Amino acid sequence: MPKTFSTARKTVIVCLASWITILVCMCASGFSTGAHVIRDEFGLIELEGMEKESGHSNEWVWGTFGGLGLYLLGFAFGPMLLAPASEVWGRRPVYLVSWFLFCLCQIPIALAHNFSLVAAFRFFSGFVGSAPLSNVAGTITDLIPTAKSGYAIALYALASVIGPALGSVMGGYPVEKLGWRWLYWIYAIVFGAHIIVIWAFMPETRENIVLKVKVRHIRKTYPDVASNCYAASEITTISGKQLLKASLTRPYIFLFTEPITYLSGAVNAFALGMIFLSNEAFPLIFGRGNGGHLWTSYGAINLTFLSYVVGSLLAFACQPLQQRAYMRSVAASPNGIASPEVRWWFSRFAVPLLPIGLQLAAWTSDADTFWIVPLIGFAMFGFAFFSVIVSIFAYMMDSYKSFSASAMSGVVLSRNLVCAFLPLAARPMFKTLGNNWALFTLSLVSCLLVPIPWFLYYKGKAIRQKSPFCRQHMED
Repeated sequence: MPKTFSTARKTVIVCLASWITILVCMCASGFSTGAHVIRDEFGLIELEGMEKESGHSNEWVWGTFGGLGLYLLGFAFGPMLLAPASEVWGRRPVYLVSWFLFCLCQIPIALAHNFSLVAAFRFFSGFVGSAPLSNVAGTITDLIPTAKSGYAIALYALASVIGPALGSVMGGYPVEKLGWRWLYWIYAIVFGAHIIVIWAFMPETRENIVLKVKVRHIRKTYPDVASNCYAASEITTISGKQLLKASLTRPYIFLFTEPITYLSGAVNAFALGMIFLSNEAFPLIFGRGNGGHLWTSYGAINLTFLSYVVGSLLAFACQPLQQRAYMRSVAASPNGIASPEVRWWFSRFAVPLLPIGLQLAAWTSDADTFWIVPLIGFAMFGFAFFSVIVSIFAYMMDSYKSFSASAMSGVVLSRNLVCAFLPLAARPMFKTLGNNWALFTLSLVSCLLVPIPWFLYYKGKAIRQKSPFCRQHMED
């Protein structure tokens, strides 16, 4: 059984699952590194008059949404199909088939002669590339007991946070030196090589699928006992149609009726939305034309996304503090099970860095201030973002348990819908308000999110007692 795998094997599986999460998130933001070149090539340019009036044109909006927004819409809706598929056919086939299709989607983009083709395959790429988003949390649950899953969850959270930032960092210079088409050829080659890695090192981890395979083997080997040998999941089966219906409706039910889900979704959506908004904002903050730092190299501008990576890595290094608090709760509990609310212990102290970091960046994002200062602000934002995301993932899994996939689907849906559309507001907002006031406005919005971890830490148990989904697991 997957939970009996050796520690080394579990580590390899979790690291690989987290790594492919980084890759699909890198591909999301990678488009923005070459967006200015793509817009020029396909005529999706800003019109002079419209730029002065509103900061963007319809062509610019389509150029941004078609490349970045549609990919993220694929991220939002892909798990609704891929999650039930992994329940019916297992996680391994979903990983392999979706990854193969993900690789193929990069080739038409590299060869495209019109932007509509780019946009269509960006959506399909996001749709099939969302498999890690719908599968990795389940893979961790398959392998590791709840009490020992803290570091695995933190690694997966780190992957989903730094992936978009690394996509911008690593895409800048290839686009600048080789052209935007080569970026997608590189994606196709690198992603294609990973098909072999996934095939070799990603076994089936879903227990009911593993049992079915073993039972089939026994029936084939010992025909005389075939009638008496069956897996428990073969007795109470759920059809693919029923699973698909549940997957299409449950995320909305959780998102709109469960306070834990919509509060967590609000924090997650704004924080990750800020990362993707930065794809359009950082060229204005650090480049020319909007009172920024006047850098001329797009490759150098994209390196500024390392600030989010550095902040996230620092927060990851603090995870032993969170794990220590969790184990203290386990030791103090009469039944040896920690309260789910302890998952918010560290992030409630880190979350104020969301507005503080944006405030620091807001008033130092001009040419008169040394460029490292606003980057410190963005690193503080990254520190808080990662800390909160880890808490959300862990709290959802602890609170909802068998329903955690549906709850997380609600969070992922809201997050990716916001991320798909929020970057469209970046350029008009920064052009109209200026870099300082635009970032200041975003910092005020983030202030509204600061109480949420504190509220769930102290009042989460009362909320869980009122939830029909959480109540089933209150005594587990």
